[in-house]
Amino acid sequence: GAMAKCHNQHFPLIREILELVLDALPASDVGRLMVTSCHARKTADECLPDILLRRGVCSRWSWRQVHAAEVALFFDTLGSAAGWTPGPNRQSTCNSLAGTYLDGWEPWLCFSGGTDWQGFQGGYCCVSEAGIRPAWIAFRVRIMTPALSGANLALAARQRTWGLADPVLTFNYRGDEHSQYQRCFSVQGGVAQYGDVSYACRPEAAIEAGRAYDVAVHLDWDQAEMSVFIDGVAYVRKAAFRSTAPVRYVALYNWRSLSRTAFSELVLGGSCPFKVGERDAATPAGQFAGSMGGSPHRTSSRCCARRNGPTSGPPGVSSMLPVPPYLRGGLYL
Repeated sequence: GAMAKCHNQHFPLIREILELVLDALPASDVGRLMVTSCHARKTADECLPDILLRRGVCSRWSWRQVHAAEVALFFDTLGSAAGWTPGPNRQSTCNSLAGTYLDGWEPWLCFSGGTDWQGFQGGYCCVSEAGIRPAWIAFRVRIMTPALSGANLALAARQRTWGLADPVLTFNYRGDEHSQYQRCFSVQGGVAQYGDVSYACRPEAAIEAGRAYDVAVHLDWDQAEMSVFIDGVAYVRKAAFRSTAPVRYVALYNWRSLSRTAFSELVLGGSCPFKVGERDAATPAGQFAGSMGGSPHRTSSRCCARRNGPTSGPPGVSSMLPVPPYLRGGLYL
């Protein structure tokens, strides 16, 4: 009884010390600490929101998301347009890019004012001068106008005045103006001129205006294969993508002038921030040939300096980083 009383008296002090330790540790080390005892795990989970606020990120994150951001080759919360250059096609008015907070304190970069197929005028940035080969591409996306196509995200090896060249991966949302695969997401690992196939990923429930969707793409650079997950569900597994050149540029843009979309929490790296791969979609992704509509790529400078994340390894080396077992919990590898 005396020992239990003494333990209870010192418990708040132990918790304070443990919270200070957690504050100073990277997420991978926090995970190691969490497996040492139930008390350590409970304290880590309870202290997480306060720790995240002190680190300046969204308080709803899990330790998995913290780990993915910490080991990323490139990471941007997308709370503002800082670091994103308008264009590269500047012949007419570019998309309007505006940072905002939704659902409390979630940072989002909102896009409006597309060009209705006349040119690529969104925002782009250089993520690496040497080029990177991330094992995971992950982000969150919202579609405010489901009838209209938009929410384009493109990764490419080169940039030209009219857009991007040597595409690696392109993602977008398909609205009602398409003759097939309407109101769904689409992913293409390359470009239509080379015969690369696009995959239409239709969530099991109808697309909801303003709803946040978690998108993750796993890239196996050695096998030139990609897998696509939306809200953790697998829609594409081991489809081909163009792995001949590393990623140097990322572009975000809309094409329809009345389209309203938003992106958040863009991660390029070796760890996925979401739980994925626990089940496959009831309806697999449909395949279709031809352009996805609104692709800025063509077949065929110095890059802006960029913060966030360590520099990549040699271009020929895969950037896959192992996720600690205590942070996996169903992660697709």
